[in-house]
Amino acid sequence: MRKPSRNAPSSRRVLWAATGGVFCALLVASLSGALFLDERDSTATTLGAVAFATLFVTPFLVVLASFLLQDTEQQRSVWLAGAVLALVLAGFTIFSGIGLLFLFVAGVLGWAWWDARSSGAPTRNWLSWLLTLWIVLSLGGSLWLLWWRETPMCWATTGNESAWSSTGSANPGPCTSDIFDTTEGALALERRSSNQAASARTGAAGWGSGKWVTTCRLWITAQRRRSNRFLRTPT
Repeated sequence: MRKPSRNAPSSRRVLWAATGGVFCALLVASLSGALFLDERDSTATTLGAVAFATLFVTPFLVVLASFLLQDTEQQRSVWLAGAVLALVLAGFTIFSGIGLLFLFVAGVLGWAWWDARSSGAPTRNWLSWLLTLWIVLSLGGSLWLLWWRETPMCWATTGNESAWSSTGSANPGPCTSDIFDTTEGALALERRSSNQAASARTGAAGWGSGKWVTTCRLWITAQRRRSNRFLRTPT
């Protein structure tokens, strides 16, 4: 029978924190109108709203997917990446009050990452930092693309139809200095999709990448070499 994991307390914290993060992300998307694809309330086109809602929830889905990984240090790397991304989301939403909840989630994930340090391999493993950095840059880059450029638009009504139109169009309505436009939404989702890989190979619940697979393979090789050197060391 499988022995209980020494990492169980930290895993429970991560589970609750990631679930709370998903809830907070959906709450932000709901309050902004993006979850319901309300273009006017979300100040976004339909594709921009989809990208906004998707990218806010993705970091926490990735953290939940880490439970399918077998290596403790790989899990910890994903948890640390989730904590960093939660801090980024907190910065985006701090004035709405929900940012405080993201800060709490980031703190719990960081606590779990630190608390689980003694249950796996040594913490000074450059591959763990590489995996964390890659996740942060990949998802953080996708988020950045939502604010890639300023797109001033006005909400115009023509007949029975309403839609965003350029500020110089006829009969402009309420205007805004920037929206999440279709181009930004498409680029953000494309970058996120380009980081996807076959979940059957990575065991990451639909989220992974060729780079993640390569990193994990390098990790396994390094761990085996370290174990072999230890076994060959005379006592």
